[in-house]
Amino acid sequence: MSYSIIDTGRGNLRQSEAIFSGLSQQEHKRNQTEEALESAEEQQESAQQGQMAGMAATTALDYALSAEPAAAVGGDAAAASGGNAAASGGAPIAD
Repeated sequence: MSYSIIDTGRGNLRQSEAIFSGLSQQEHKRNQTEEALESAEEQQESAQQGQMAGMAATTALDYALSAEPAAAVGGDAAAASGGNAAASGGAPIAD
């Protein structure tokens, strides 16, 4: 009779070890998945920052290479005042 109690205990031990082993594997997989998601989020954020920097650099370069950046800004002010910068508080434009 004592053998059956010991055998039952050993069976319970094996069953418990199998359960904990399965739980450990599940946790390991979950941790790997979580790390992969975090890495993907970091890569996406880095790519977005790179795109924004590229867009800003392109805009700045386009502005710097434009033929008349000052004339375009001044021209808008002159056009709004009817061609006379004096109307907007600046010096009159000599024709």
